Amino acid sequence: MIHVERKPQSLAVLCDFDGTITLTDTFAYILKKYAQGDWQQYDGQYERGELRLQDIVKKQGMMIKTPEMVLIAEMERVIGFRPNFDKLITYCRTNKIPIGVVSAGLDFVAYVGDGPWDLPALKLAEYRFAVKGSKLAGLCRQQNILAREISDFQEVIATLQYDVG
Repeated sequence: MIHVERKPQSLAVLCDFDGTITLTDTFAYILKKYAQGDWQQYDGQYERGELRLQDIVKKQGMMIKTPEMVLIAEMERVIGFRPNFDKLITYCRTNKIPIGVVSAGLDFVAYVGDGPWDLPALKLAEYRFAVKGSKLAGLCRQQNILAREISDFQEVIATLQYDVG
């Protein structure tokens, strides 16, 4: 468990969507199924610091020629949510803790993520959570960044209850 030495005056919980709130990284799924060309080359360029996140998303998105309605129907068919996300939302609402869905690059107290693009945001957080078995969890281990690995949002709730009350 990650603990801070002081109890924060205010706390916000911000969660990454793809592969964290959802069990499937929706953008990666769409790329694997519908992209025309080598979309993975851009992931490597991002990880080496050669491209910004906005640049790779734009370049990869341009490789998808499938009609939007087909993509939406596919997402509705395959996407599920990580267990107990609804309980995390309820806990936050009950305890008046703001909760939001975000991308990397913000400065905040708690972060839950799954991909290498989440690493900059995770580094800024006091409470760090990485989806168990994800690229982010592996990067955290490689770079000796303390982050709790989770497979269920109940683990986030338990940490917040213990540390924040």
